[in-house]
Amino acid sequence: MTPLTTLYNLTLLPTSKLTGIPTMNLSRLSLATTAAGFLGFGIACLVRPKTMLKKVDIDATSNTGTTELRAMYGGFEIGLGAWYAYCAAKQQYVKPALIAEVAGLGGLVATRFASILAKRPRPIMYPILAFEAATLTTGAIALKRELARNRLESIPG
Repeated sequence: MTPLTTLYNLTLLPTSKLTGIPTMNLSRLSLATTAAGFLGFGIACLVRPKTMLKKVDIDATSNTGTTELRAMYGGFEIGLGAWYAYCAAKQQYVKPALIAEVAGLGGLVATRFASILAKRPRPIMYPILAFEAATLTTGAIALKRELARNRLESIPG
């Protein structure tokens, strides 16, 4: 077993019955990307909430504020990231997770874009929007493919 295969096995990805090699389609890639984004940002905000969020002009003015930032931007995002990672590994959860991904990121992207147009924030918002929009687009394409495949599978043979 190669180190790469071992790494894939640790991520709980399904393997090909024919070759034993881990498989990753667009749906799982989209969910894994979303998981990585939520987990990475969540862990960073859990460990260094003031440092991370000050970059986007969010500042805690008390221990209560720091606790809230850790909980919402740290704990909540870590939980979502773990859920997306789990769903990426379990075929029966891929479609519901993609629906949640597209709905959540769709709301986030639409609101961030409208706010950028209305308020002209600092340029740090542009790469954030670009990453979120790219992830949303990937998720939407993957969801469309999943729904089309489900329709084909439901046609009597």
